[in-house]
Amino acid sequence: MVIKSDGSQTPFMPEDFQVGLDIGIYGRTIRVTDCDQYTREFFKNIGREQPPSCDTPMDNFIQSQKPIAPKRDNEMKQFLEKSLGGGKVASQKQFLDHDRQVLRFFTRFEDLPFIVHYYLADDTIEIREVHHANDGRDSFALLLRRQKLPDRIDVNQPGQNFIGDRYLTCDEIEPNGTIDAFGRLFRITGVD
Repeated sequence: MVIKSDGSQTPFMPEDFQVGLDIGIYGRTIRVTDCDQYTREFFKNIGREQPPSCDTPMDNFIQSQKPIAPKRDNEMKQFLEKSLGGGKVASQKQFLDHDRQVLRFFTRFEDLPFIVHYYLADDTIEIREVHHANDGRDSFALLLRRQKLPDRIDVNQPGQNFIGDRYLTCDEIEPNGTIDAFGRLFRITGVD
């Protein structure tokens, strides 16, 4: 059925085809908005030239299919990832952000040179002795192996050591300060 501008309906015939015309097929109304070049030439040859194409009306379905660009909110993203069982734990995030980043401090203890490495990936410290040829000391590689360094160590009972629950962080190290490693004070003389 062809629905004309005055609202009347007539049976559809191919020669009645025209751009901008509403066609009723099985109870649905379809608007013809454009045709291809071959169809335009065909109708031009039979003496019924087609009008120019008209705009396709927008419907709610097409508008609902347009992607909406979400706002980037990192805190909300982390919250949603963790609530769904994913996301990065703070220690994993720290490791991934600071992997292979090491702070190096040149220190002295009892007039002997030491190098303190602070690993940003997991907040661990190692202390290395500095040796030169014929310096008269045994060349041990490490004075303190890589580990978290507690901020204090106390002796509560004879033979019992109490290690504090806080560990040294890079924020607490100052360029001209000292590093307390299990009762030994390493004076910082330089940084790399």
